[in-house]
Amino acid sequence: MKIIITSLLFLMSTILVNAQKEDYIWYFGNQSGIDFNGSTPVTLTNSIMNAGEGCASISDSAGNILFYTDGITVYDHSHSIMSNGTGLTGNSSSTQSAIIVKKPGASTIYYIFSLDMVYAYSEVDMSLNGGFGAITSNKNIILNGVAQSEKQAATFHSNGTDVWVVMFDVNTFNAYLVSSSGVNTTPVITTIGQVHQYDLGQMCFSKSGNKIALGNYETSGLPNISIYNFNKNTGIVTNDIHFDNGVSQCYGVSFSPDETKLYAAVNPSIYTIYQYDITSNNAATIKASEFLIGGPGLFEIGTMQLGPDGRIYCTQYNSDFLGVIENPDSSGLASGFTPSGIDLLTGICNLGLPNLIAGRQNESTGVNETNSSLQISWYPNPVIDFIEVSIPEIPKNTTIQVCDLTSRIVYDQEIQAQSTKIPMQTLSSGMYILQINTPKNKYSFKLLKQ
Repeated sequence: MKIIITSLLFLMSTILVNAQKEDYIWYFGNQSGIDFNGSTPVTLTNSIMNAGEGCASISDSAGNILFYTDGITVYDHSHSIMSNGTGLTGNSSSTQSAIIVKKPGASTIYYIFSLDMVYAYSEVDMSLNGGFGAITSNKNIILNGVAQSEKQAATFHSNGTDVWVVMFDVNTFNAYLVSSSGVNTTPVITTIGQVHQYDLGQMCFSKSGNKIALGNYETSGLPNISIYNFNKNTGIVTNDIHFDNGVSQCYGVSFSPDETKLYAAVNPSIYTIYQYDITSNNAATIKASEFLIGGPGLFEIGTMQLGPDGRIYCTQYNSDFLGVIENPDSSGLASGFTPSGIDLLTGICNLGLPNLIAGRQNESTGVNETNSSLQISWYPNPVIDFIEVSIPEIPKNTTIQVCDLTSRIVYDQEIQAQSTKIPMQTLSSGMYILQINTPKNKYSFKLLKQ
């Protein structure tokens, strides 16, 4: 039997895909915050943190804040210092001082990775202290004792459950796998590309986790923007693409949700944001696509972060407004950079926004899918040997996955052609989930393997 789904995809996606709201509350800067739980972002004024640069925050799956940190001090959901929550190894002047990762398979255990001159992690147990949480005795566990960078980012493993936490140091990527066993302290190491003279600047993953970008605070004339491929199965980094934007140092970077564009914030003295078309995977062609979408402005632009609503948010140092790129998938001025996008009221921007795990943003249902006529067909169902999936008009960076009912991914591949055959003959009989991941949506369907 051949199954064709068009607009009914929205209904089925709503049934099978639930929103995860771990990243729906952000605390950052000088007592600044945003709540994404409603239809539009709401400014929060209850933070007690003053994070000079890097920071991180984490909520439960319903979008209720659990704790937040600048990589030095941890604040609980009552906006008090968490028990044993001081003296972490981050730094207020580290671009990405902190990132928070929940231990896979655990309900109350989280890890805070902090970065300054050393790279370390600390364990949070939310079952302690009456549900307010506490740092356990596993505090400041050193992963790298001679870190010379301010860059760290995270994305999901190809199995969809484990997490890669990646630290960049001079010209080396150290990828640490976080699984149900905890933090693997032996990293996957990739040495690639140019030696970076300065440690400032942001590192980010694309939404799919297949690409990495670095903003390099180099002097003009040296490559200050770098793009790489990342293997989510092995943790290995390949395909160094780097270029100089010819203007000044680059601090913040962010991929568009559809992963066809990269945004870069350059400083100092002329505070601007540039857009690059990265679909060619060629440095010269990418450089030639450079388009100024914002600035020169009055405020230094820091970290950039893709939000749960599909917009990119930009810090503006010492401003009480967040800048917003309204339509980051669009080209040129249609991307719509707004310097006064979010009024922070009593809060003030510094240089950082929360460091988030790539892939959780904008993953709820199909409400933001722009192509409502997307057609997906697959057959046979039930399946014995293989299933063929056809998508006549494939959005760029679309992936296809098959998962068992424990959420274990048994097949994961980027779609390169209109028709894809998926081998199923080695799988055990039973129910599986076929999942199509476009840059703006996830479509999930039940399959029966005989």
